[in-house]
Amino acid sequence: QLEGYLPITNTSLVREDGKGGVIGFVRQGTETQVLCVSSSNNAERFWLAVHSDIGPIIVGCWYRPLAAREVNSIDSMPLELQELEGQYVAKLLIGDCNSHNKLWLKHSSKNSVEGKQLFRVTQQVGFEQIVRQPTRGKYLLDLVLTDMKGVTSKVLPAIADHCCVLLTVL
Repeated sequence: QLEGYLPITNTSLVREDGKGGVIGFVRQGTETQVLCVSSSNNAERFWLAVHSDIGPIIVGCWYRPLAAREVNSIDSMPLELQELEGQYVAKLLIGDCNSHNKLWLKHSSKNSVEGKQLFRVTQQVGFEQIVRQPTRGKYLLDLVLTDMKGVTSKVLPAIADHCCVLLTVL
């Protein structure tokens, strides 16, 4: 359990094999500002509405399993966003995307099918990827995708086999 943080109700997505998943946490005292509004039908991804000073922001949390050529979870992301997007002033998607694309993600091992598709989809929805350092060994797998200006990221020491990524929204 994270001291000072609470799990967000209805955000726990467990993998079919029971060996992991995705969960969201919010700082204690701000839990009324965050609401889970949607969960993906075919990906380990959920969407949160975050009420901020600039208005409501849609925030997605995503784990894309390491599966060669799996693009269904990538292709469904813009469709999910499209259903939610008109209600929010900005969008942000964070997660372990397990994708390699040397042309886009500097710290990649190759140009994979899923990496190329993820790049195309992020361009389609107007996202910029802001993490610039490796997050797992020498590879950049944990991405922050956003259309917001003033968002910065900092790669912090690892917990288990991935580094933490700290986001600051100015």
